[in-house]
Amino acid sequence: MLQLMWHLRWAFFLTALIWFLCLVPPEALEVPTLINGDKVFHFFIFGLLCLFMIYGLVRQQRSRRLRHGAYLYAVVYCAVNGLLIELVQHFFVVNRTGDWLDWLFDTTGALLCGLLYFPLAGKSLKLS
Repeated sequence: MLQLMWHLRWAFFLTALIWFLCLVPPEALEVPTLINGDKVFHFFIFGLLCLFMIYGLVRQQRSRRLRHGAYLYAVVYCAVNGLLIELVQHFFVVNRTGDWLDWLFDTTGALLCGLLYFPLAGKSLKLS
């Protein structure tokens, strides 16, 4: 279990950072606004999270099922995280609203950017 956690450390760090940024009131961030820049950010940050998850799952040696299903598990992890963030923002965070388009871009970023791992790593994609 510790080996798995070690391999997923960057994914967990990025998950914590995403949650922090999504729970901070928007006034505190002072981020310049771009047209649809928020959606682009969601796409790429969840794409990066998916890549970190796949990397960690493929590198761990304890579970063959996790290695072979890394893409699917990583995409599901990202999609569920994105959905939970949007629900928490909508119901519990002042001055924040949940947006289904944000969740759509989170999931799409994970789906598409996650596919980049395999050609970059010289591995074949196995959807188990």
